[in-house]
Amino acid sequence: EAVIRPGQAKAGPVVFSIDYRRQTGTPADTTYTTTDGSRLILVDESNLIRNVPQIAKIIDPNTDSLATNSQRLLDALFDNDPRTYAELAVNDNEAECYLLFDFGAAKRVRLTAVELLARPKYRDRLAGAIVQGSNNREMWTTLTEAAGNTEDWQNPKMKPSADAYRYLRILNRNDWFCNVSEVRFHGGLKRLKTM
Repeated sequence: EAVIRPGQAKAGPVVFSIDYRRQTGTPADTTYTTTDGSRLILVDESNLIRNVPQIAKIIDPNTDSLATNSQRLLDALFDNDPRTYAELAVNDNEAECYLLFDFGAAKRVRLTAVELLARPKYRDRLAGAIVQGSNNREMWTTLTEAAGNTEDWQNPKMKPSADAYRYLRILNRNDWFCNVSEVRFHGGLKRLKTM
């Protein structure tokens, strides 16, 4: 992980070159790609919501209450380890299931960006997923365009919204079992005044 001061580079795919010398001391060919074919992406983490497993819970779509494995799911989704992932189905139906994050009655999240990483070797399951927000779990606002079919980190395009939400959900109408390895929410978290 590299840290760059604000304003030094634009977020997005990184183009690079590496010049080096062989063990004999002679110049080697310039390298422009990674050895495994992966991409490098620069991410602006200045407004990353870092503590989601401590401030949110996952609601089980089967019971409409706190998931018994809520903490395990949250830890898997926010642990920076692509080998851990969420897996859920609604009444044994893997289509149209969703990951529902509840930030609590006293908190609201205003998203400015979302990053998603598909479960390794199952990238097609995340394809088509969208992020939505709600304050009552009845009316949902779609906040992102659909996720693509890739094993790379992706940042679905955000739809304009200045609203903040208690609930966020990642929804896919395809057969996906809620298979996502990593999630990063960017934006602001505000606490409501309680009376």
